[in-house]
Amino acid sequence: EFKTHIYFVAPCTVGLGTNGVCNGSASEDDVPALKRLVLGSGGFTIEPLVEGVEFFQVEYGIDTAPTTVDDTTGEEGDGVPDSYVTLPASAKQWSQVVAARLFMLVRSTNKSKSYTDEKVYKLNSGVGSFTYGPANDNSKRHVFTVETQIVNVAGRREIPI
Repeated sequence: EFKTHIYFVAPCTVGLGTNGVCNGSASEDDVPALKRLVLGSGGFTIEPLVEGVEFFQVEYGIDTAPTTVDDTTGEEGDGVPDSYVTLPASAKQWSQVVAARLFMLVRSTNKSKSYTDEKVYKLNSGVGSFTYGPANDNSKRHVFTVETQIVNVAGRREIPI
């Protein structure tokens, strides 16, 4: 079975437009959300996933060293990322992706009247440096970061000791 999911950040949680698309109407909420498009037999449908997500960034870890093929694994590289990019530049680079870093800026869904957010948030490790703020609004925010190994690619490249 082949599944297609496209993840994106929308300006509202519940869209009032056709198929749940945010249309900017006054009766629509203003809470951003992480959503995904799911391809089914009738086309794409929108699924809200996480309320309050204002920004989502992915960096891909590329394994480029060593460049010689290892006799044990039959692969180039060692399964460890040597650099990170916001978008692999070629098919070869996509085949060298062994890790992913995910950065997410999430805000509260309820306003705090006695709070003003004057902070500046950094949302990556500097590859495609993105900062947000200050928003100067009444929403509290937090940056979440995680790094994960892409096991099916990295595992084949790991050099046994």
